[in-house]
Amino acid sequence: MGLLWMSLFSWCDQSFLMINTLKTKDMVIDLRKTSPHPALTVVNGAAIELVDSYKYLGVVLDKTLSFESHVAATVKKVQQRLHFLRRLRGFNVSSKMMTLFYKRFIESVLTFCIIAWYGNMSLNNKTRLNNLVKLAGKISGRSQVQLVDFYNRQVLRKATSVLLCSDHPLFNDFQLLPSGRRYKNIYNI
Repeated sequence: MGLLWMSLFSWCDQSFLMINTLKTKDMVIDLRKTSPHPALTVVNGAAIELVDSYKYLGVVLDKTLSFESHVAATVKKVQQRLHFLRRLRGFNVSSKMMTLFYKRFIESVLTFCIIAWYGNMSLNNKTRLNNLVKLAGKISGRSQVQLVDFYNRQVLRKATSVLLCSDHPLFNDFQLLPSGRRYKNIYNI
């Protein structure tokens, strides 16, 4: 067991907090192609369940951070809601109302926490989600905003908010290039 786990357990003991081993999950994020099988974590004689994916705050994380599980769950949820959009079309509801339904009940699911997961997805998963957006556009009679455009707009908004707040933890990661018009790529820092 690692030093981090030991310090966490000792802090919990000192703070009179009990870890519920039935509700606690352990997930090892390892991006190597072949990774050794991790040892089970034991707390007070009970082993913590080792999982390959976990839903945290509405986003399904998996051990490789590929977001395959998240995309599968999102596609399933969106397909269920597309059924209602088709029903609205069957009742001859105006395309303006169907677009409103799409934005509130479908786009909100597709774009939930998009900054965290969209940039790391495979092209196949991006295509799966974009096909749902195109299908919703065909059903509603109006083309909808593509996910890549929505993602770019959200990332720009978040970067602007970081640059406007000098107390933000990421503020110092934004460094201007000598031209003074663009910022350094964070991967080159």
